[in-house]
Amino acid sequence: MKALVHTKPFGLEYVDVNSPVRKEGEVLIKIASVGICGSDIHGYSGQSGRRIPPIIMGHEASGIVTDVGENSRFNPGDRVCVDSTIYCGLCEFCIKQKVNLCSDRKVIGVSCEEYYRDGAMAEYISVPERIVYKINKSISMDDAALIEPASVAYHSISLSQFNKDDTIMVVGAGIIGLSIIQVLKMRGCNEIISVDINDSRLDVAKFYGADFVINPQREKISQKINKGVDIAFEAVGINSTVNYCIDSVKKSGKVILVGNVQQNVTFPLQKIVTRELIILGSCAISGEYPEVIRDLTDGKINFDKIVTSTASLSDGKQWFDELSSGKHNQIKVILNP
Repeated sequence: MKALVHTKPFGLEYVDVNSPVRKEGEVLIKIASVGICGSDIHGYSGQSGRRIPPIIMGHEASGIVTDVGENSRFNPGDRVCVDSTIYCGLCEFCIKQKVNLCSDRKVIGVSCEEYYRDGAMAEYISVPERIVYKINKSISMDDAALIEPASVAYHSISLSQFNKDDTIMVVGAGIIGLSIIQVLKMRGCNEIISVDINDSRLDVAKFYGADFVINPQREKISQKINKGVDIAFEAVGINSTVNYCIDSVKKSGKVILVGNVQQNVTFPLQKIVTRELIILGSCAISGEYPEVIRDLTDGKINFDKIVTSTASLSDGKQWFDELSSGKHNQIKVILNP
């Protein structure tokens, strides 16, 4: 089969590789759509340490089931999307339904010192059927690939335990930040502030329900948010944006950390302690897929303004180069094998 293989920092090759062999308990899927995640871009550059070459990246995926085992709940021809997290189902966290914290957690399309798992930037992938979800024909394959990052947004919202009258700031207007805005608005949040340095993304944030937008390259956040916010979602993952959130919340406010780019950031300890701030990490997904699929099917959320380009998998390298340059207005690029 053909696959897009990450071979070295800033190196991708569209080459023939061995097709995956379906193992017991797995389903074989012919990939229809796979999203380029920001974490893939950081892996491509060699920054993250979680995409050690050679590796087939890609964890935002949808496709058609082609082969199943006996007594499977799937059939060849089923339209499906795939969770990014492979969990054991046996450890203390899996038993508590916190599969995102599984003691043997693996992520498709990721390689590091602990494990290696090829991803979905290929014609086929074989994965455990417990991380596969059926979708109906009303959901396009491109949209289905984005159920994964949308589920990340849903998970962070569930952790926040927000109230409808809270003032909420969302820093970062990529797919996760924009999905957070959509869902907060759908659930009745009265005041949402979107922060990003890209004006076109801020326009999309307004489309999805942001009441106010701030570009910190032109405006001081502290001057725009005089009284502070109740909750701040950080959906970038770098030092400056984490500190935007800490500086912007009220006393006893919450900062939900969703972005995960830099390995270490600097915290203003005294601000956190003396104002009794709650700093909460939100990791991946833990059971949100069915809810996202239902809301997408019912038209309560959409990715109409989020998918900005689609391309053949064979053209993947040029899109990785463009996205890693930072000089673009793309939000989400979908590759179609």
